[in-house]
Amino acid sequence: MKLQHLSLALLFLWGCKTQAPEDTDPDTDADTDADSDTDVDADVDTDSDADSDADADTDADADTDADADTDADADADTSSTADTGVLSTADTAAALPTGDTGVVSTAETGAPVPTADTGPAFTPQWTGLPSGGVTLPGTSPEGVTFGPDGGVYIVEGDTVYRIDPAATSTFTAFASDPSATNLQGLDFGADGLLYVTSRGANTVVRFDGSTGAYVDVFASTTFSGPNTPVFGPDGRLYVTSRNTDSVVRFEADGTDLGVFATDASLGSPEGMTFGPGGDLYVSGRLSSVVLRFDGTTGALVETVADSSVVDSPEGLAFAADGSLWVSSRDANSVIHLAAGTWTELERFTGTDRPIGMAIVDNGDVIVAFRGTGEVRTVP
Repeated sequence: MKLQHLSLALLFLWGCKTQAPEDTDPDTDADTDADSDTDVDADVDTDSDADSDADADTDADADTDADADTDADADADTSSTADTGVLSTADTAAALPTGDTGVVSTAETGAPVPTADTGPAFTPQWTGLPSGGVTLPGTSPEGVTFGPDGGVYIVEGDTVYRIDPAATSTFTAFASDPSATNLQGLDFGADGLLYVTSRGANTVVRFDGSTGAYVDVFASTTFSGPNTPVFGPDGRLYVTSRNTDSVVRFEADGTDLGVFATDASLGSPEGMTFGPGGDLYVSGRLSSVVLRFDGTTGALVETVADSSVVDSPEGLAFAADGSLWVSSRDANSVIHLAAGTWTELERFTGTDRPIGMAIVDNGDVIVAFRGTGEVRTVP
């Protein structure tokens, strides 16, 4: 009898082991990990209270078992909250950056839109003078220069005139002052001011480059009979001194640096320009020469043209290809010389005396003619 009871007890115990055990910890809703496994437990993720979605798993507050293991549970089912591999709308809203990225979101516009500065204001392109050019009020125009605003500026008498790039058939009086008479040449400085030589006052004066208002006297020493002012690559102002057969140099602050270049063959220097290599080219009206000086030392380098080519030269201007244009005043000609060799390429001869000259941004050669007061394009 006792043996029979023992057999029944053993059978009962064996049967209990073969059945699945019930949840031994109903308060935690966890399976095999029991509060310390790699799965989630009571809103605790694998990163200890912080997943990439802040207290949520990658599928919006639900791991693959939604606070339960992979076994079925009364509170969750894997078919309704399973991870799909794609962030939910809740996740993407939380993941979007809130800082300023400098670009409008592609989600808003479909393409990146930069918010950076668009750059400086547009400078009008020179469109060319009308056929026959324009005629100034007086008959003795001198220096010509191309302004940073795209306009052409010409000296005549005691006034600086301006031709607007948008209306090239007309001109306006731009700058003048009673203290500055018999104006000769002009150039714009890096400071935006317009520098003009006054032979009558023996000065270099300055005008506001935007309004034309008179500013002050920049220089009045060392030179005698100032003609052409030109800013060099070094930022200094160079002035031809016709009565002393020299070129005088000034610091940007007005400090007189004295004579920079001179030569016995340079008679009455008038026109002047810096070449592509940085050397200084000067025309001698009385000696009928164009000389080249070292742009750093002021030493004479070579004679570019002599009286066999030019007659009382004044205005000088370099083209983009390095060729040199010369106003040959008493020959009534504008001459084009080849770069480096200085051989004559072409010559345009008329009845008026060419004086000042400038080459504008589209390559036009603009020349002021004494006798008629015309400002024309050559050819």
